[in-house]
Amino acid sequence: MTMTPDSPPPSIAAQRDELNRVIALHYAQISILKAQVNALSAISALPNELIAKIFRFYAFLDRPPFDLKWTKVMLVCRRWHDIAVAEQWLWSFVKESLSSYSFKSMQQILTQLDRSGDAPLTIDVTSINADFHPPTLLQHAERIRDLEISGEAMYAIRLAHSLSSYQLPLLRSVKLDSTYKWDAIPEDSPNALPDALFDGRAPGLIKLDLRQAPLNWSLLRGLTELSLESSSDTVEPALSILNVLEASPALTCLKLNLVLASGMFSVPRLAVTLPLLEFVWIRDSVELCTELLRHLVIPPSTRLAVYGLGIETGRDIGELLVLVRRHIRQAASPAIRCLQLESNATMTPSRGHLLISALTATTLPDPVSDDEKALFMVNTHPQTSNALRQIVNKVLKTLPYTAITHLDTSGATNFSVASWKAAFALLPALEMIYAFGGKGMGVVSMFDALTALTQNPKPSPSAPSHDGFLPQLRHIHLRAYVWRERESQEDPIAGLWDALERLVDARVSAGSKLAVLEIHERGQGLSLSDEQLQVLFDRVGKLVRDGHVYDPVVFRKRREEWSRKMEAIRAQMDALQ
Repeated sequence: MTMTPDSPPPSIAAQRDELNRVIALHYAQISILKAQVNALSAISALPNELIAKIFRFYAFLDRPPFDLKWTKVMLVCRRWHDIAVAEQWLWSFVKESLSSYSFKSMQQILTQLDRSGDAPLTIDVTSINADFHPPTLLQHAERIRDLEISGEAMYAIRLAHSLSSYQLPLLRSVKLDSTYKWDAIPEDSPNALPDALFDGRAPGLIKLDLRQAPLNWSLLRGLTELSLESSSDTVEPALSILNVLEASPALTCLKLNLVLASGMFSVPRLAVTLPLLEFVWIRDSVELCTELLRHLVIPPSTRLAVYGLGIETGRDIGELLVLVRRHIRQAASPAIRCLQLESNATMTPSRGHLLISALTATTLPDPVSDDEKALFMVNTHPQTSNALRQIVNKVLKTLPYTAITHLDTSGATNFSVASWKAAFALLPALEMIYAFGGKGMGVVSMFDALTALTQNPKPSPSAPSHDGFLPQLRHIHLRAYVWRERESQEDPIAGLWDALERLVDARVSAGSKLAVLEIHERGQGLSLSDEQLQVLFDRVGKLVRDGHVYDPVVFRKRREEWSRKMEAIRAQMDALQ
């Protein structure tokens, strides 16, 4: 602002405007300087394409980026902001639900749809009430590639009917869960998926996952993944599931939960060949599961997960295991190396179960519960300990048990000593055992069974060539940590140390001490004293504690050093006071 001696003094407003102008100028200069500083950093030398690739990797670290947490990278600098805005694919994952149904969230969804450009959309919608509907999303129906619908049954199906009015050229997968309030659907409201959704307006549809909602099975064809749960055929008489499978010869994944019926197999017909099938998951009566597998021709590498309802004794599972044996003992079948046993602590008809899995690898995930990693998995419901032993015996004889080297017992909480002995009699090549000392006394019974077999080896009637000693067993991995319930004072791992000590002593006396004993003590559980650790250290080849090789000399030095540091800290605190 230029002034002369005769000029009147500027008003306060004019002075304020001039100062704000100068401040804005300085801010602009600072911004330019910051940009120049950022340009000197090493990462700024990367091309935009590589930075965008890093953004994509970061966005998918845990799961698809529906929550947009990845967008915090936009706050780093203007360049990153511009790169993120231009990355259309990362904006194409849209989640709309009742909890996000507000003006602010709708603005966010509109921003996402705008920034996603022409990228195919992945949509996750939860329909809860009549006031909630996604008209904005339906306007982009031609771009929807993957669609998941859940929520109250009436409105979820109503949304599917609205979708059937649009052309869906990119749609490749649909997942619809209408189990919530299914019985509350009014009689005048549709309760089945519309035929129009499968009349060709979605020519690229290859993955279908339906829960509860019925549909016309004859419209299903050309699928690579099919999952049906309580989803019946709307046409009478119902089409056989075999006809559905025959219409999708390229099927790779099949999951059927309570959709089979005895009439589907009453008419004799040729088997259905599915040369690309990778995974079969069936839950139904054991008779229907058996019939379905009998009518399928599948590759030797196909993984089978069977939840056979009604398997309560060894006799109930016999016919199913004949088919399983034929499948997993083919020359081209993957070699089974690991056996998983899981049972709950209450063996009753309504609650008790025994889950047996046969894995082709010897390394186990943590936690150990992944259906799709097992070449064969079966869930049974034994009512007694005798029935449990029958089932275990039959399943093990079905498997190539002489080649199994690893046994995971982390989920077997209620096996008795007799049950463990029966299982070990069919595992002569066993080298390593994974065990969990938590609720239930399964691990204590297992250690007692191993001790008894070591001290008094006897030939087994079921496997005469094996004396029950398990001479190949060299490695036990024990996880012993639990969290007691507040209202319970019961020690869930009582007797575990005594059982473990008896076992290592018996192995030493037999001249076959364990080569490796791994113990994880994290949490409230088996907390070993120095004397107990010394006992184990002297009686096994290598003792591993919480992932570290245990050496009493090194451990003592570390503890003394830690004590000295603590004393020094206390002395400093006392001096300050």
